[in-house]
Amino acid sequence: MKKKKQKKDGAAMTSSDLKLTQKLAALFEARNIEDFIDVRRRPWRLIYWNFIIGISRGVGFLLGATVLGAILIAFAKHALHKLGGTQWLNENMSQIFLNISNSVKNTPPSN
Repeated sequence: MKKKKQKKDGAAMTSSDLKLTQKLAALFEARNIEDFIDVRRRPWRLIYWNFIIGISRGVGFLLGATVLGAILIAFAKHALHKLGGTQWLNENMSQIFLNISNSVKNTPPSN
């Protein structure tokens, strides 16, 4: 015969109920359920930490973009130096702008 313990509501608790309760307690302890309960009790703490984490990610993104931009600018400067400096760039860009302006002049207006 199974041992029975008295529940708070007056119903008897069987040994299988007790084992299930112990398993659930062990599972909750393994899953750190206390952290979830703490979040429910103090939601402003969660909001504060999420704000701090967001600021940290934003600063990290800004620093990373700055370093990447500096590397790209250094690479472009080196490539321009190898190609003959800005004189080469100016000649090619002026030719491109002349071609665009000529094509715009030769295009009939649309009504």
